[in-house]
Amino acid sequence: MDKAQIFSLDAIIAAGIFILILLSAALIWNYSREKISIEETRNDMEIIARNALSVLIETKGNPKNWTSYTFNQINIHSIGLAEEFLILNQTKINSLSSADYSTAKTILGILGSNYEFRLNIDTWNGTSYMPNYTIGTAPNATASEVVNIERFALLDNLWAKTTMKLWKSCEDATC
Repeated sequence: MDKAQIFSLDAIIAAGIFILILLSAALIWNYSREKISIEETRNDMEIIARNALSVLIETKGNPKNWTSYTFNQINIHSIGLAEEFLILNQTKINSLSSADYSTAKTILGILGSNYEFRLNIDTWNGTSYMPNYTIGTAPNATASEVVNIERFALLDNLWAKTTMKLWKSCEDATC
């Protein structure tokens, strides 16, 4: 055998190893990309839920007497349930409870693809938190992600636990 010649078996083994390395790199790339996408969606949902809950329980809204206006995006720029910082106003809670869900969702800034929300306000009765108000829709069986953010405030001089649930509705298996 002369020098610098290769056997066809050597070429086949080298090509097989090269293809195996390429396939492994492609699989790792796809896995990493999917994982990053899921984490970005989750982070986005957490930010949206935190911001919405903060605006609700820390501010009066814009305008501050938004309950006296027709509930739409033209008249109301932000919804606030606070009478003062972290002191909730029952009239504003009742107004939000009876308001149009999709308009409230838009004003709160919950604009993500298929995002839905539920706000629970539970008051302390001395031994446990009792449900007082539920606004929005509950996560259903097709929810792919659910984010829970809890904050505390006062409602009628009682501790109130406010919970914002933000969830992504999936109608098909591609979520």
